[in-house]
Amino acid sequence: RYLSPNNRFVNTRRVASAFNMAMFTGFAEMDPRTGIIKYTDGTLGMLFDVIGTGSYLLFDSHKNAIIDRVDSHYRKMHPGATYHFVTVKRPQEVDDQTAALDAREDALTVSDPDLTAMMESERGILKRYVGSKCKSLHQYMLLQAKTEEDLSLAFKVLQAEVAISPLMFTRVVHFAVRAAQHLCAVIYTVALGEE
Repeated sequence: RYLSPNNRFVNTRRVASAFNMAMFTGFAEMDPRTGIIKYTDGTLGMLFDVIGTGSYLLFDSHKNAIIDRVDSHYRKMHPGATYHFVTVKRPQEVDDQTAALDAREDALTVSDPDLTAMMESERGILKRYVGSKCKSLHQYMLLQAKTEEDLSLAFKVLQAEVAISPLMFTRVVHFAVRAAQHLCAVIYTVALGEE
């Protein structure tokens, strides 16, 4: 479709509405029950949090095995599906560390004010410093397919790859609806509920 030059520009400032960017990406809606994304062209997608093996590529002994595994995976990938990777630099997630700290505090058999103060200090450092100021790269993947059947088959191939070998992906987690909505808000830097 032809677009006039005025319609070829998408403002990506933080104060700009995310509506035009969402139209650019083709997102139409998200199924509130399954989290499956429906695109304006009729295709479907699923959003995943992924952890790859990029740091292993620093070691020559791992490089060839990883490259061979990635090549093998893409050869098995369903032809009706596509992966889209999104990398975002954002604050580190400290929920697991905070939960571990809470578990240690709950397991204490002695009530000591100094120990409690030390744990509160540690919790504060995790939340106020590590969880807000320390940035890290987070990678997400959109699995997009033409039909529901293609999406299901592509998802099964992805699940099998994760189960068989950690060389392609170390971890893949399908986003629940609220987490996917939050991620889209983070990517487009607008609050939930805006266009």
